[in-house]
Amino acid sequence: PDVPSERERIEALDGKVEWRGCWRVMGSTGSAAYRGLAVSRALGDVDWKVPVSLVESKPEVKVTNLRPDDEFVILGCDGVWDVLSNQEAVDLARRHALPVEGLDS
Repeated sequence: PDVPSERERIEALDGKVEWRGCWRVMGSTGSAAYRGLAVSRALGDVDWKVPVSLVESKPEVKVTNLRPDDEFVILGCDGVWDVLSNQEAVDLARRHALPVEGLDS
């Protein structure tokens, strides 16, 4: 919820975004009111979507053309990029990548 347009969408629905070590969408009842949720888009977390969708399921999509020299694609939510740099993610993926038979390495 640190993206201004996401914060505006949440606040327009009478939701709150607060800083608690990181930006969090804050619920109004139960543990949601205390802990909040550190994402504004999620596939699960139905408690954040009913009766008002403070957290939505619609993904943010970026289209990128792959090149023959690309090694792999890394898909990750903001939680990944909050703790890893691009290079750290690449290094991690390289350590765990399995060779694919029939492809040049």
